Amino acid sequence: MKILKKTLNYFDFFILTCFTVLFIPFFGLSSTIDPVLTPRFLVWSILVFVLLVSFLIQFCKNSDKIDYSILRRMIFPAFLCYLLFSLISLAKALNITEGIYEILKISVSVVYLSLAAIILSKNRNYVPILVKVIIVAATALSLIGLYEYLIYGFGKPGFYPITGTMAQRNQFSSALFLMLPFCLYSILCFNNYWKVLCIFPAALILILLLLNQTRSVWLAMLVSTAVTIFALLLLFLFGKAKILKEAAAYVFKTPVYIVTVLVIVGTLFGYLYLRTNSTNSLAGRFSSIFSSTHENNEIRISMWKQTLELARDNPICGVGAGNWKIIFPSYGIEDLPDRHMFNTLFFVRPENDYLWILSEVGIFGFMFYLSIFGIIFYYILKILNHRTAAADKLLSILMFLGFAGYMIFSFFTFPRERIFHSMFLLLMMAIVISIYHRASGTRKNTPRPFVFAAGIPAVILLVLAVVNGYIRLNAEICTKRALAARKAKAWPAVINEIDKGYSPFATIDPMSTPLKWYRGEANFLMNNIPQALEDFKQAYKAHPHHIHVLNNLGTCYEMGGEHEKAVFYYKKALEMFPYFEDALINLGAAYYNTGRYKEAYETLLRCNPDTQDSRLKQYLEITKKEIDKNNKL
Repeated sequence: MKILKKTLNYFDFFILTCFTVLFIPFFGLSSTIDPVLTPRFLVWSILVFVLLVSFLIQFCKNSDKIDYSILRRMIFPAFLCYLLFSLISLAKALNITEGIYEILKISVSVVYLSLAAIILSKNRNYVPILVKVIIVAATALSLIGLYEYLIYGFGKPGFYPITGTMAQRNQFSSALFLMLPFCLYSILCFNNYWKVLCIFPAALILILLLLNQTRSVWLAMLVSTAVTIFALLLLFLFGKAKILKEAAAYVFKTPVYIVTVLVIVGTLFGYLYLRTNSTNSLAGRFSSIFSSTHENNEIRISMWKQTLELARDNPICGVGAGNWKIIFPSYGIEDLPDRHMFNTLFFVRPENDYLWILSEVGIFGFMFYLSIFGIIFYYILKILNHRTAAADKLLSILMFLGFAGYMIFSFFTFPRERIFHSMFLLLMMAIVISIYHRASGTRKNTPRPFVFAAGIPAVILLVLAVVNGYIRLNAEICTKRALAARKAKAWPAVINEIDKGYSPFATIDPMSTPLKWYRGEANFLMNNIPQALEDFKQAYKAHPHHIHVLNNLGTCYEMGGEHEKAVFYYKKALEMFPYFEDALINLGAAYYNTGRYKEAYETLLRCNPDTQDSRLKQYLEITKKEIDKNNKL
């Protein structure tokens, strides 16, 4: 019985640690379009649901053993206000389904942060154990990245992007960066066995960050390190020299280990880099961070300009949580490096978390999002000023470095979309909150009605998150099979898979194309035009600014003899993307069919003369003949 009680006492910490650090970052499905996004959201929702139910059961049995007063810390009201304004923003959402998914993701985040903070505050030994588990995960992730590079990139021409278990190069690099402070803490604080053990993942992470050439993470490392040093110097200037002495004491105890890491990094990276015939020099790659003419930078700057315009047009409530990708195409992008890029490239995020949040939930939601980081930095400052253990102060300083780095690379990438990054960031916050809560030394009894008033709605939201995650997972699996059938031109199979995957809670795929559009295309190519028109109408409801939906709607109306409706949808597509060739040719044909030959000819002349579409030459010839015929009359 004692063993059982002891096991139950550690159950929450075991679940939190193993699933957050050892399972989710390695979990993915090859059967989905994005192998990690939806699968990890579903697993994360289930994890938080299990933890919450466990806590509520414990609270019913003995409400005095767990310190729920930590929930009174002001970071939780700030997070709830961010959730509230995200919820309010749904009033502006065109696609409510995507908004609901975003709200559920934020809800899971709030509950997860609350539970993680409570768990870590229960026992002072939990944080060191968690750090050691993170080291194990960092080692495994680094080895996976190294293996991938050695198999696919080592000694081969060109640059190879290492994606590891994150499905994307930038996100793999940023995940490794977030684990680096824990490696440094272990080298500085733990005993000799762990010091030696942590040299390997720390060195390997630095090597992989150099090999992967992720500019946003490089910049984050440099700026966050500089900001951390500057903050410590400020503390010194304001009479807090003791803090610097305590931190320096750890560094001076381990110079051999730090030098060993640097030697390993320099030697191994030099060998791997020189054996790879990459055309990307490190200096050139780094200098491109500040180049406005670099293609990736041009695209980002174009998106940021349009996103700012979008935010200015919707300052209070934004365009609705999860709806940037729905509204953004209506603003268009005129100054892309390739003006035809918008024909095949669909933007689903602005590559900047701050602009993303500002444009979706408005200025108030954005301010509360920033306040979460502000409060965490305040907690770190208070920890450094409290009479806390030197190891806790050092960990807080390294967490400051991690948070600062996260805020830097969030300016160029999209970590808030990624489940592991969001979850790991919240875990780092929970560590700081638990240390601050213990250091403050205040504990107040939490009324039972308060816990149930917060717990029961949270359980309902988590159930909805699990159900929503499962529905979206099924939709993505079916859509991927539909895409394979589409490639094989097996149109009945496309329709069958979309029918199995479509749900009011999953209306678009990860690249923002409506599921009904695939069904409509299949029916259209099977010459089932009336059904195709109905499918395209449903697709239009899900994404009214998708250029292919608009173009196909116009074509169905044109084939049905409704020329004015066809012209309306073609023009709407061209308002967003004036170089959309298919819509230009179709609009020219619609004008021709209604006897507007001059307009048809002028529209066709806007197409690229070097196009591979054989219709252009044919339509220009017959339209010119009609114009000449009318001129003779």
